[in-house]
Amino acid sequence: MSPCLEGDKKKDAAKKKAEALKLRAAAEALQKAKYDAGLTLGNIRKSKVAKWPTVCGEQECMTCARQVENTGLMMLKCGTKDSVIAQVNFAMWGVAADQADWVLSTKAGMCGHPMFGLSNLTNATTVEEQNAAAFNFKGVRKVRARDTLRVVQERCVGLHECNLMPIRQLMGQARGGEAEVHALSVAINCSSGTDFLESMTSTLIETYGLKCTPPLGCPTCMKSNRTKDGPTRLECYGDAIIADINDAVYGAEEQQPDFFFDPTAASCNLTAGDRTIPTGNMCRNSRSRAIRAVKRRCLGRQNCAFSQTDMEEMFPKDPCPGQAKRLTIIGTCMKSQLPLDVESFMEDSEFGFVQLESRRFSYTTPALSQRDAYQMRVTFQSAPSAYQSRYLNTSAPTVWGVESRKGGSTRRVHRLMATMSLPDYMGSDGANYFTFRVRGRKFWDKGGVLSVVQKSNERDFCGAEGKGCDLKGCVPAKGEPADTCTFEVRLPGEAQYQVFLYGITADEDVGSAVWLEWKPPSTCKLYADSCLDALNPDSCLKLSRDDMPWQPMKPGKFPWINCRTAFAAEVLSMTAELKPYCMDTDGFDGVLRDCWPAVAAPGKDAHGAGCEGTYDATSGFSDTVMFAVKVRRCRLNQ
Repeated sequence: MSPCLEGDKKKDAAKKKAEALKLRAAAEALQKAKYDAGLTLGNIRKSKVAKWPTVCGEQECMTCARQVENTGLMMLKCGTKDSVIAQVNFAMWGVAADQADWVLSTKAGMCGHPMFGLSNLTNATTVEEQNAAAFNFKGVRKVRARDTLRVVQERCVGLHECNLMPIRQLMGQARGGEAEVHALSVAINCSSGTDFLESMTSTLIETYGLKCTPPLGCPTCMKSNRTKDGPTRLECYGDAIIADINDAVYGAEEQQPDFFFDPTAASCNLTAGDRTIPTGNMCRNSRSRAIRAVKRRCLGRQNCAFSQTDMEEMFPKDPCPGQAKRLTIIGTCMKSQLPLDVESFMEDSEFGFVQLESRRFSYTTPALSQRDAYQMRVTFQSAPSAYQSRYLNTSAPTVWGVESRKGGSTRRVHRLMATMSLPDYMGSDGANYFTFRVRGRKFWDKGGVLSVVQKSNERDFCGAEGKGCDLKGCVPAKGEPADTCTFEVRLPGEAQYQVFLYGITADEDVGSAVWLEWKPPSTCKLYADSCLDALNPDSCLKLSRDDMPWQPMKPGKFPWINCRTAFAAEVLSMTAELKPYCMDTDGFDGVLRDCWPAVAAPGKDAHGAGCEGTYDATSGFSDTVMFAVKVRRCRLNQ
């Protein structure tokens, strides 16, 4: 390169550097001017309004807090009434002595204001430098930053006020600082609740292409049609559920005002503030009664069908005798809040994952029952964001208790979930009934359901009514501990399933646990590892369902289980009754027809005693007794 060209390049570089410095100086000057203006305005207003300006100007700034373990709850609160926590800027859980001296205000929305302590950082001249000095990671023995950040985000984002219990059972333990006192330091940003909801929904849609995402969802509408063949449906997209019923009207079809909408699933052309069905002066049923009836039928489902007969059963009292009736509904679809792993591929005879998530119970849930799996699904989804969510290596035991609580109005709703893939030989044609056992009654003290569904979620395989197995009303099986529930569930083979265990709790202890276990159908046997020894085939131990231990759900392959083809019916239980064996019929005080062998049959000896001889076995038969068997209960494959 010639010296001239090299000199020109150096001049251009120096010129660009000078321009950059000039722009940076102008930006810093503008930032300082904004800050000074905000401070001046705040000083003018402070006699009238008890709100300070912040380093963010007149907008709400961060809220910061530090809490040492075992000293109580950390409270994070937004500074303005209608704002919510939109972002966790910083979160560190580690050895308290290693963390920088606390110079930040804990006043809501005032973290970083110089009049509240930030000016103590005399070497910091910009907001960025001040924050960097206050939130210093270097040299701190701590838990991995992203893990701490996730814990705080799950419990705080979207709430106006957030309480955290800094304990090691929840936050973990810093490597190298096991014997040291830990502390949690957090900084959050708040924004208006409306802005947060819109921003979060838009981000989800743009990032993942998701529709009907929480917390806004999307409206879906239905209007029954008497002239249509088949039922009318209220529907959501395949990966969403009916999360609420905004309005429902059942009344005289001819009198109802016009109500136009897009009938496509989850495409109702209504605004968020306009989800009311026009009624005018039409003859109709009570609006609240109609909403309740539709909620009971539809909440938690992907779609909900209504035939003319269904509507007559839902509303047995005719509000408008002699007139044709119509049912009109506006509902809200919400994307199912399931782990992304639910879509992961599973091979046959395999558990995909096991996950526990716990939330604060919301008393404003649209659900009507905690004894129905579909309603419980809505109860869980309508609860605030999770305060614990983690993947597990086993479902038995599952520790759900992270703090000590007794009674009070605050409840928790928990969901233990597992996915499983059955081969065709385990659940083929026939009476193939899997057995599920749940232990730890405190987990469902205020209500709970066991649910086994396929991805379509069209029906629940647990329970006779297809709504899940109610835990609250279950009775322990014979020989089982008092805090257990056992259920038989028929599952077709060559299919994938999602197993949900929901529970609502009021009391909690650190370390409280629940067990979710299973056994294959009675046609299967569990093979021990000794069966792999080809040189000693006699050592192979094969356990029937009654003899095998209860199996936990663990990610990965099932235990070594081999099954034969199932019969059309399966004997569930057998009870016995013995007829009195009459050595001396003359001395028998009961009714002689209850005696076996028959009275005329015994061959007595010379002394008039004894029953020696050959007898007709059918003489022991009665309406309820055939030999020693009184009752035999079978379950047929239907």
